[in-house]
Amino acid sequence: MSNEVLEKYIEKWEAVEGIKPKNQKVFIDSFIEFINKLDDCSVFSFDGEGSYFGKQLSIRRDFFSEFDLSFEICFDEKTLSIYTGNHDGLWTPEYVLMSSRHKRFDELMGVIKNKFRWAFGL
Repeated sequence: MSNEVLEKYIEKWEAVEGIKPKNQKVFIDSFIEFINKLDDCSVFSFDGEGSYFGKQLSIRRDFFSEFDLSFEICFDEKTLSIYTGNHDGLWTPEYVLMSSRHKRFDELMGVIKNKFRWAFGL
């Protein structure tokens, strides 16, 4: 599985000084492709109440690779946030922070919920 677009986006995003961009099409498209290709249930976890709000889900790849793609996802009916899973418990800027009024909210939430339903057999 190639995650080259997502990896390159994150590398450039991390190099941005100051306020980082959110809700970028290239991130959303490549994140959807990434999550849809995951086929190992063990990388997913439901973490209960989110650190920021709502419920929290995690995608953690516990194997060695050149680029660690780990994410935490917080959501409720009105808001979705996706950020790195590699933050050592400290605040980190989001790749995605959108309200339910964002044009891609339903699409992204649908992909995330469907993948977690598959992972947990729901």
